[in-house]
Amino acid sequence: MHYRLALAATWLAITLIATLHARPSEKAINEFGQVLVDDWSNAGIRHLVKAINPAALCARSLHGTGASSRLAADFTKGFEGAFMQQYSKALQQFTDAKLVRAVRTKDDRTKLIIRLGQAQGGFNYHHLLVKEESLPGQIVIEDIFYANSGEWVSDSVRRLVLPMLLQENKSLLEKILSPSDRDYLKHMDTFQKGNNFTMAKEWEKALAAYDSLPESMQKLSMTLSMRANSARNISQEKFLEVIDQWERLSPADSALNLMSIDAHLYRKDYAKAHAAITRLADSIEGDSYLDFLHANLYVMTEDWAQAEKFAQIAINDDPKIFSAWDILMAAQTKQENWKGLKATLTHFDQIFPLNGIAETIDGEAFSAFRSTEFYQTWLAGRAPAAKAGE
Repeated sequence: MHYRLALAATWLAITLIATLHARPSEKAINEFGQVLVDDWSNAGIRHLVKAINPAALCARSLHGTGASSRLAADFTKGFEGAFMQQYSKALQQFTDAKLVRAVRTKDDRTKLIIRLGQAQGGFNYHHLLVKEESLPGQIVIEDIFYANSGEWVSDSVRRLVLPMLLQENKSLLEKILSPSDRDYLKHMDTFQKGNNFTMAKEWEKALAAYDSLPESMQKLSMTLSMRANSARNISQEKFLEVIDQWERLSPADSALNLMSIDAHLYRKDYAKAHAAITRLADSIEGDSYLDFLHANLYVMTEDWAQAEKFAQIAINDDPKIFSAWDILMAAQTKQENWKGLKATLTHFDQIFPLNGIAETIDGEAFSAFRSTEFYQTWLAGRAPAAKAGE
C-alpha cells in the first residue's frame, strides 16, 4: 500500500473575502456528497472541484490577520485558477471515491469525509467542510482537510501568505505570529526549496532541505508528511527512519496514523499496524475499508477467526469491497465453517448475480467444501441469474 500525498494547496496564492455559513439539512448534505463520489473517473472530480468556494477558503485562511481589502483583491485573481488546477490534478491519482459519512465538527459545522482510493491500493481521506450558500440547497466546500498531511488547506495557505502580510503591516502581523510562524518566515526559502525538489521528484535533495529546518518547523504536520513522502521514494530504510523520528517529534499527530501503517507492515509489527488503523478509524468514526484492512492483517498472522469477523463487518457495511469477500471465504474455509461459507456464497450471489463464483469453488482450495451437504444445498438453491453468469 502506498499513501501518496495530495499537495495541492502547498504553493498557492490566496485571497480574503468574508463569508457567512448556514447549516444545510442532513438529507441535502448526503445527497451532495453522493454526487461528488458517483461516477468518479468521469464526472465526480469535476463536480468536487466545481463545488469548492475559493473565496470562503481564503476567508478562513486569513481570518484575524488584518489583511487589507487591496491585498485580498490582488490574491483573489490568482488563487481560484491555481488552486482548482492543482487540486484537480492531485485528485486524478485516485481511481475511485467513497462517501464515508457526514459528521459535526467541534464548532458545530458539517464536514463530509470521503475516501479516495488508488488502483495499486493506496488511499487517503479528504474531509470537506461544507456550507449552504444564499440559494437554498446550494452547498459548497469552503475548506479541505487531508488525512495524510494532518492539516486543513486554509492552515497551509495561511503560512504561505505570511510573508506578503508581513510586508503590508509588520507591526500588526507580529502580534499574531506563533513561534512556528516566525520560524517559517525565517526559514521559508529552505522550506520552499524542499517543495521545489519534491515537485521535481529529487527526493534526496528534498529530504535534505526539510531535515535542515529547525525542530519547531519539523513538528508541523505538513513538514512531517513531506519528509515521509520523500523518504519513501528513497528507500524503505530511510522511510522507517523518518517515521521513527515522526513518532518521537509528534506522536499525537493525526496524519501519523495513516502514514505509519506501511512502516509497521514493513517491520511485520502487526499489533502496531492494527493500533494505527484503529486510531485512524476512531478519528473518522469508522470506515468499512479499515475493517477490511484489519481482516487483511489477520490473514497475514493466520488468525482466521478474526479475519472472518472483520471481513464480515466490512461487507455488512459495504458489500462492494470485493477483496473482503475473498478473505471471508478463505477464513471460513480454513476454519471449515461450511454453514457460514454457504451463507456467504448465497449473499455473494445476491450482490453479484453474474459472478462466475462456481468456477472458483471448483478449485482445489474448496475441495473439502464440495464434499459437504452445504455445498449441495447452495448449488441447488442458486438463482437462475447466478447460474447464467457462469
